[in-house]
Amino acid sequence: MGFIYEERASDSPYLDTVTCGHSEGEGFTIRPAECQWHMVLARLRGETRMIVTGPCTTSGVVRFIDGVELLWIRLKLGTYMPHLPTRSLLDVETTLPEAACASFRLAGDAWQFPDFANVETFIAQLARREV
Repeated sequence: MGFIYEERASDSPYLDTVTCGHSEGEGFTIRPAECQWHMVLARLRGETRMIVTGPCTTSGVVRFIDGVELLWIRLKLGTYMPHLPTRSLLDVETTLPEAACASFRLAGDAWQFPDFANVETFIAQLARREV
């Protein structure tokens, strides 16, 4: 029981690592304190959400439930979004608003949910649009 996952480094100038995985059973895990922030795509029972989680000043315990699928996009230190100042993300998880089917809203636009294979393309599009 726990999380089954695959992680890879990225050659993007904006990304550190990309991890995808799923839970088998319910449980708890320790989340470390860290200075980087993440975009997390979470799927459970047909619902998909994009969550932005900021740098965490303390460690903590995270509860997970059976059947959740996650895509963790860990951004490199120094990467930021002008409309989401890092200070406003500190110790907070923010769910981005939903848009049409298989998309979410970010900086006033609808964006398709990325997957493990196309995260670099997704991040490059955000950079080109200065998001």
